[in-house]
Amino acid sequence: MPRLDLISRFDEQRARRRLSRQIARVEAALRPADAADPKAPPIVFFNASTRIHRLSLNGAFGLLAAWGIRVR
Repeated sequence: MPRLDLISRFDEQRARRRLSRQIARVEAALRPADAADPKAPPIVFFNASTRIHRLSLNGAFGLLAAWGIRVR
């Protein structure tokens, strides 16, 4: 049983790293859009998702919605 536990932890860490890289790529692509209009008022997007284990469906929706507003 410890071997399966080790494999599942490895898979989870790999999935987290992959998700982090994907998020970083989107954030890097959004940086030029953020600088497009320096006079635009800032938009604050509050995300109350705890994300204790992984990116939840609510967390993913909040992230996509915030990106969508940033791109306008």
